[in-house]
Amino acid sequence: MKNATRKPEPDVRPEYDFKAGVRGRYAGTEVLSMNQKTAIPDPILSDEDHAQALARIDRLWGSPEGTPEAETLEVLVTLVEAYEAKHHPIDPPDPVEAILFRMQQQGLTRRDLEPMVGGRARVSEVLARKRPLSLSMIRRLRAGLGLSADVLIGQGRAA
Repeated sequence: MKNATRKPEPDVRPEYDFKAGVRGRYAGTEVLSMNQKTAIPDPILSDEDHAQALARIDRLWGSPEGTPEAETLEVLVTLVEAYEAKHHPIDPPDPVEAILFRMQQQGLTRRDLEPMVGGRARVSEVLARKRPLSLSMIRRLRAGLGLSADVLIGQGRAA
């Protein structure tokens, strides 16, 4: 038998449009999309989808545990978190901005930082971004201000 080449069979799988459901050769038939059958939330692909998902989360919030609504809520929250992480990431705070914010929250002055950072001149240099935070400063600021070491270690802006 000769090694004959076969023509590939045409792809008979339906195209899937996440907005409209199944289309193509199955359009107009009684076939329902997976999302219509099981009430699984659609993927979030745009800011409009994101807004609709947030509105749906608001409606489902407080659903009793173990109900289909609670399961849908859990899936929606996961989808929104993934979309926001990809499309609207939040940059970590600048270490100096975090220190200044915490000082404002706690009503602290520059003088209050001296035991954690060093003398008045060193505090001024750190807050002006002319001197980086040392490991010992980070440890004392973490203990004294309750800031995460990850935030304090973060890459600060250039002077």
